[in-house]
Amino acid sequence: MSINRRDTLEGVVREILGAARDAHARAGALRDIKNNFESLAQRDYARCLNTHFSTRDLHGILAAVGGTLPQVNREQFKLMPLPDLAKAASRLGTQFRADTYNGPAGRSLRGFYVERDALRPPLIVVNTAHHPLAINAAFWHEVGHHLTARFLHWQERSPRLSFGGDYHEHLNDSKELVADILVSLAYYPNSAAKQMFGTLLQGGSADNTHKVVSRARAHLRSVSGFNFNNQIPVTENLHYLAGMIHYAKLRLALLAEYDI
Repeated sequence: MSINRRDTLEGVVREILGAARDAHARAGALRDIKNNFESLAQRDYARCLNTHFSTRDLHGILAAVGGTLPQVNREQFKLMPLPDLAKAASRLGTQFRADTYNGPAGRSLRGFYVERDALRPPLIVVNTAHHPLAINAAFWHEVGHHLTARFLHWQERSPRLSFGGDYHEHLNDSKELVADILVSLAYYPNSAAKQMFGTLLQGGSADNTHKVVSRARAHLRSVSGFNFNNQIPVTENLHYLAGMIHYAKLRLALLAEYDI
């Protein structure tokens, strides 16, 4: 399968930056592609997973999560409006709040999860300043914290904050990584992951970032309509691109190393 040049990593960045009015900003951002995106794309996700989880541990955690969410990794999660997210949270035994956090600092926040005392159920908060796909992804990330808290032996009750640009840090934190795994399985279930990445594994080209980006973008576009719309601020689109790379590479590593 050939790759449209626009769907290479650099092509997507150029497309996003095409909406920027400042030519100097565009040129500067292009110079930073290697630092901001290729460094993430070149991370060894399989090694990061192996650092935190044995095969037995990871399969055990996912089996337990599947006991609560049997559709995980079996069905494609669809985008849900806020009222449906609230209902899903309630079924899972948590409270739900949708707040808008604007401004540079606020928009970097995707959501957070608070494990509270026995008299109050845990709380999931999402930032509605974002695209619906990002809101849904943040919700399932926080659900991941909720469902895996007992397996990862949380002691603290402080909020677990989810920021858009912290993917490198997530790879070094088992709690964040396992929450990201739930997001990855939700949007790239097993059948979709095999269709997207199976030929990469067979051809020994699983590290081909351009193919990973191209196929992940096509999949998300088909299931959610997301396509780096030029109505979304440039900086935000770049954050979304980083997230797309992160979750796609995580999904590919789960398929290649754990047959999940």
